[in-house]
Amino acid sequence: ITIMGGVYGCLPALRRASTVDGIPQKPNQGFLMDLRRKEQIIEARPIDHSGEVFEMENPDFDVSRTIFKHIDPSKLPMIKKTFGIQLFWSDSAVARIERKTAEMLAENRCWADLKAPSPELMRFMLEECDFNTEHADGSFLDHLHYCYEFSSVHMPNHSAIPMFLHSIMGVGTNLFPMKLEQKPRLAELVSAEDMVHIEAFPSMLRLLICNVLPSKLAMLSNNELASIEELQFYRLIGPNMDHDGLVGKSDNAPLKLNKEQFWVHLNYHLIHFTDFVPALDWEKKLKSVHLYMVVALHQLLKRAGKLYVRFDFDSDSWVDRVMYHYHNKAFSEKIGFRLEYKLKMGGNIYDSLAGA
Repeated sequence: ITIMGGVYGCLPALRRASTVDGIPQKPNQGFLMDLRRKEQIIEARPIDHSGEVFEMENPDFDVSRTIFKHIDPSKLPMIKKTFGIQLFWSDSAVARIERKTAEMLAENRCWADLKAPSPELMRFMLEECDFNTEHADGSFLDHLHYCYEFSSVHMPNHSAIPMFLHSIMGVGTNLFPMKLEQKPRLAELVSAEDMVHIEAFPSMLRLLICNVLPSKLAMLSNNELASIEELQFYRLIGPNMDHDGLVGKSDNAPLKLNKEQFWVHLNYHLIHFTDFVPALDWEKKLKSVHLYMVVALHQLLKRAGKLYVRFDFDSDSWVDRVMYHYHNKAFSEKIGFRLEYKLKMGGNIYDSLAGA
């Protein structure tokens, strides 16, 4: 059995799966990912691996080194149960995923010839920002590279740079890898259109995961969805905030996405949520907020005719089974972020604060 991430156990009943050496497992300029992420890119969807993988507690999980380091102590058991785990894979799963990875790299030039982000951008991230934190699964860069490669391969008509930088202006747990004062420097390294999505992403993530926006969009008719002209909302980051989000507040500067940007942006979030869907036992985890969001966004984008990413997922079979489980708004309240928006449709404006 192989432990995801390349860390191998010493339990007598476990052994490293035999593999074929020398077969390509990553694009020339890409990232060597774990088995779960590789197969999700190959299949263009999240996957329930029940029956071929099992979870065990990770004895080395240290919440103080992760994006959850400032979580409410009462939430720690849930965080450890959800994220403080190791995945153990069957030999057959390892062999299958490695074989499929090599085959796709040979056949799909978009993935095989993937271009890495610019060296100057990488230097900015690694030398001038603070990404020295473990993500929910692996390092921060593991997560960013997964989102970047999934987007590059399956949404090639739109820039993948926002997917690589989606967390740079704020993480869901009030970590801020860069400071607002560094925005002019970042703007020199990306296009103006990419900057719109990068700045919007942390705010939109909270509007989505707290179900502030999805609940309204689900109620709209197809004609109303087609009439959406603009989304107005607020920026998460603020001036003089420290990297841990313990100093400073959101400035709630007004942001907006026009019609096309709005739908592209929701596709980015669909990709992003796939990296948090449970690796197994979906039937027992129907309250997973990330599984719910994948199903809800996929349903919405299909209904609106705005699914720009290749996404071979049968959300129809899950839509009546997944359940939204209330997501804590405490992180937003702590930094004074306004979980509000205005949706311009057909010349009218829906105000989430007024409910009309």
